[in-house]
Amino acid sequence: LNHSFELLLLQLCLRQFVDTDEATSNIEELQVCYERLNRKEKGTECSEEPMDVFTDILLSMLSKPSSLIREVVNDAFRMVVSHITPGAVKLLTEVLLRESLEREEAEEEEEEAEEEEEEEE
Repeated sequence: LNHSFELLLLQLCLRQFVDTDEATSNIEELQVCYERLNRKEKGTECSEEPMDVFTDILLSMLSKPSSLIREVVNDAFRMVVSHITPGAVKLLTEVLLRESLEREEAEEEEEEAEEEEEEEE
């Protein structure tokens, strides 16, 4: 689990050269997440699930147009998948459902445009 945080932190440090504000924000969130996870392991309650925050950071990084980032995210996710929480699964499914809905809407718009073109001919 620690290795996945280290891997993601290193990638975010490199990302600061491209997008300073977002990378810095993600680094801060990752640090808080790591500290909360360690507190939780020691028996201290946390208001927010650390793995939910970690998953959210991974999802935000996946939206970047970089194959290196996607590889890092995939590797980090493989390392933490056994620790995933129901809240993190919910985050993942929401993204998948949103993408599926957007894809369906785009296909419907494309079909409507094709039908209009056919009617004009």
